[in-house]
Amino acid sequence: MIGLGIETAIELADAAEGENRDELLAKLSATHALSKSTMWELRQSVDPHGRNGR
Repeated sequence: MIGLGIETAIELADAAEGENRDELLAKLSATHALSKSTMWELRQSVDPHGRNGR
């Protein structure tokens, strides 16, 4: 859900005009990459058997 919101924000910022557009797009892209990375880390750390990698 977070990723979808950031992707929508990127689309809106990309369509907008203004002096801060490029800075905003860069920050949104970085936030999007970080959120994807975090979600993958969380998915990998969950063990369906409750062992947490032990």
